[in-house]
Amino acid sequence: FNRDSNRAGYSGSFACTNILNLTTAEVQTYFGTGALCSFTSTTSLKVTFGSSATVVPDDEFMLKDRVLQTSTSGASLFTMNETFVIGNPSNPTTPSLSLTASST
Repeated sequence: FNRDSNRAGYSGSFACTNILNLTTAEVQTYFGTGALCSFTSTTSLKVTFGSSATVVPDDEFMLKDRVLQTSTSGASLFTMNETFVIGNPSNPTTPSLSLTASST
């Protein structure tokens, strides 16, 4: 986020459906079974993938309306119609392959 937020009142890990405009089934499809969200700072939301995640760079998602707010003193407005695009991983995992064959 481009400004400090109130972290939507959350600390630690929480269900991504609490902040993202997605159903539980959509979270499981995109982020995998067991995925969780957390704030790493007042400006960064982290999604920890579960098993079988399918999300890829350039996928677009939307924050829930009226959940996230700036932490600026006296602020009264909440986010509305806010979308974000998934970027490339900063440290991608390189897959490896091992093939074993029988000698007979």
